[in-house]
Amino acid sequence: MRLVLIDREPLFGVGLAHVLSRSSPADELRVYTSTSAWLQDPQHGCAKTDVVMVDAHALDAGGPAVLASIAQRFPTAVRVVIVRNHGDWSQRMLVHAGVAGVIHRALPADVFVARLRELVRAHGGPHGAMHEDAGRLLSITPRQHEVLSLIALGEPNKRIADALSIAERTVKLHVTALFDNLGARNRTQAVIKAHQRGLLLQNTDESGAPETRHLHLSTNHNAGPVS
Repeated sequence: MRLVLIDREPLFGVGLAHVLSRSSPADELRVYTSTSAWLQDPQHGCAKTDVVMVDAHALDAGGPAVLASIAQRFPTAVRVVIVRNHGDWSQRMLVHAGVAGVIHRALPADVFVARLRELVRAHGGPHGAMHEDAGRLLSITPRQHEVLSLIALGEPNKRIADALSIAERTVKLHVTALFDNLGARNRTQAVIKAHQRGLLLQNTDESGAPETRHLHLSTNHNAGPVS
């Protein structure tokens, strides 16, 4: 599995690479301090990228736009955001960005990697959700994501229309388009398929992790890939 980590603290990547190598020596991790550094690396397009992990603090205010750009360039890669607290990113922002899930940075190393592999199994691989109908996922608009999020909360069309300040007839058009894009026959099936494909994220409850064997090792800002 080929992984990319974008993190301002390269030694976090050193720790992650060590843990990954223990459980799966075939995994290859490259670490960059910014998205631009990764995309400017001549090697970034030479091999398939299976997983892109981005620390929320490395995204700054342009986070959703940056992740959307990554999704367009690498639509089949599993995209993961590393957070320092669960308030870093809202559900709506993650849905818009096409993120498979979040991992808390302070988790113990083995738990962190287990969560990562869980997301890869759910959303990656030749039979994973991120690879299935990738073109359909990219055709879902931001407004349709908003409608989808409200459908998942059980809201009827009228309340969705009120919440988004649009006509109820427009909501019905968006719902029809969502059914077509997701290959769903009804609202329940649409929500299930959206969860399977990473368009709707389940809440995580991983706070209060033990403070031993954390991957957070340093505040060193020197760049460089880890091979």
